[in-house]
Formats: sequence, structure tokens, C-alpha cells
Amino acid sequence: LCMTKNRGGEENSDILPTSLILAIWSLPFDAILIHFNGWNHFFGALSQMKANASPEEFGAALKFWLLGAISHPIMDAAFGISEVMHASPGPRLAGLVPFSFLLASALFTYSLVQSDRLRALAASSALALFLAYIGAGFDGSSSRLLTDYNIQLDDDYQGKVFKGCPTPDSVQLASIRENPFDYKKYQGRWYWHKVHDWTQFHQMYDTSLDIQLKPDGYINTLTVKGPSKSSNPLSWDKSPLLEGIRYSWQGIIDPKAGSGVSNESGFGVSFPNYIIDVVDGTEYGSKQYEELVQFQCIEAGGVRLYEGIDFMSRSRTMTDEQLEAMHQRVALINPYGASPEQMHRIEQQPKGVGDLEPNEWQKLWKNLGIEKYLDQSLKD
Repeated sequence: LCMTKNRGGEENSDILPTSLILAIWSLPFDAILIHFNGWNHFFGALSQMKANASPEEFGAALKFWLLGAISHPIMDAAFGISEVMHASPGPRLAGLVPFSFLLASALFTYSLVQSDRLRALAASSALALFLAYIGAGFDGSSSRLLTDYNIQLDDDYQGKVFKGCPTPDSVQLASIRENPFDYKKYQGRWYWHKVHDWTQFHQMYDTSLDIQLKPDGYINTLTVKGPSKSSNPLSWDKSPLLEGIRYSWQGIIDPKAGSGVSNESGFGVSFPNYIIDVVDGTEYGSKQYEELVQFQCIEAGGVRLYEGIDFMSRSRTMTDEQLEAMHQRVALINPYGASPEQMHRIEQQPKGVGDLEPNEWQKLWKNLGIEKYLDQSLKD
């Protein structure tokens, strides 16, 4: 066993041999090597982006990309720790945190304080997991991450690399190309049913989009709740997001841009929004579009860094057959994330389902006034 000094300067035997310590320090490098091709492709595309984009464009694009790349592993870890905490047995402090979880956390923290080698193990392991998670997002090796964490630049589809963003006329269907898009039929509430988008998380549910028209465009307000009961059965009803988080961004309509094409801005970047396909509700007696597929794409220096695809409906419910029909209609954008294996389904609860009596956690969030921080929507 290796010997270390504790904080009092006394020698104490550590629990880890030197050979194992060396192996632990190599974990981050191993995590990169496992996904080496993905990392190599990323840095090659990033160099191209930096060379071809202005410093301002490159900086804004990189900040936006980092938002998704970093937030996913952190949020996944937070959701996992929350499940562990609420699975811990025994009485709870103020009805919130189990004493057994607090005790285990205190013992773990004490062990880290007392042992340099355990701290090294914890730090190296955490870094390795973080890098492995990002690497899996680069090379698409995880079927789950492929749907909401496809963060590769100019990623490939079926072995072929598709560079940059497509033009609207190359991906829009006849329902848009041959009929002027009517934004009055676009406004109102939509429910998201399937998405390919690394700004979203697969644990979220009841996602809705409200569109409010303005003289020169519209305001999008997205509402998401999370985590869902199916992903976090023990902690979903304790979440501060149980009532949803709301945020807005703007869209500008340029008549010269073409049918169903607008320019949206938010999160420090601007990007086009293409309406790919619609199902007009006129024949069913409705004055609105009833189903819609939209596509956002961001590139900088000719390198694509983000694509968002939304399958939307006016109804809270859609059948598997309806969604499969959507997939078949918009197969033109499969290289950008529209194939079934690249999209995740969003749970939509029927109205009233999931309504709960306030528990101690929800009382805490209310007393802290958390809802005002979660409502980032633009007000009239």
C-alpha cells in the first residue's frame, strides 16, 4: 500500500496501490481514445469553422455549442443523484432529504478530505465520465444520446458527411412550396411530440410551444416540465420544474425569404426556421394548421453545429401511425436528424393527469419563489 500524509502531517496507509493510481490518472485519456475518431472529426471541423467565420460569429457559435455540450452530462448526473437521494431509506430532515443520504454524503466527503489519493480517484473518474459522455455525443455510439445529444459538427448520416445547412427548397415539401405559408394558421399553441435537438433533454415532458404574432414576426414561448415520471419515478414530483420552465425567443418574417422561412434569434445566435410540411385543418373545419414539421439549422464558417427538428400537433396525443407518417413525409431531412432512431418521443400527459397535492419539496420551491426565475418568457 502507498503511504500519504494526512493534514496533520502524519503518515497513514492509503487504500490504493500506486499502480492503480497510475491507471486512474489515465482514465481521462482512455475516455478520449475510446471515441478518438469523434474527437478528431470535431477538432478538424472546429478548425475549419474558426478559419472561415468572423471572430464574432465563431465566438457566438462556440458559446451556443458549449451550452448543450456541457449542460447534458451535468443534468443527467443531477437527475441520477436525485433518484439515489429519494431512494435512500429512513426518516427525512424536514420531510425533504433522507438522513441516510446525508450520512452517506458526509462519510464520502470526509473520506475525500482525508485522502489525497481518493480525491485523485474521484476527480479523474469524474473527468473521464464527462469526456466519455461528450465523446459518445460526437460519434453517435449511444443510441439514446443520438436523439438529444448529437453534438458533432457536420455530422454524418449512414456513413456520409453532410456539410453545412441545406437550402429551404431542397427540403421543403409541396405542402409548403406550392402554397404560401399562412402565419395566422401557425399562431397559437402547439404540442411537441418528437424532437431531434440537443438543447432539449429526453427526461422532459409536456413540452408545448406558444406562437404569438407580431407586426414584423412572432414570439415563440416554449414550456417544458421535467423530469418525467417514467425517467425519474422517485423524484419527478419533487422537481422545481414540476410546473414547467418557460423561455421565449423571436422570429422575424421576411416576405422575400420564401414560403415558411423565417429568421429566429435567441440564446446569443440567429438561425433560420424552415417549415418543412404542414397538414392544413381547413378540410376538417379548422382554421389552423393541425400538424407541422419545422427545422432549424445553425452553421458558422460553412460548418453545421446545430439542427433542431420538431414534430408538432395541435393535439396532446398522436398515435404511432401518425408519427410514422410524419417520418415518411419528411425523409428528405433524415441526414439532419429526422429518422426515427435520431428523434426521441416527448411524453404528453392528458390534461389533469399528474396533478398532485403539494409535497414538502414543492412547498420549499414556492417559498423560495423559484417560479419567477423559471419564467423567462417575453411579456407584452
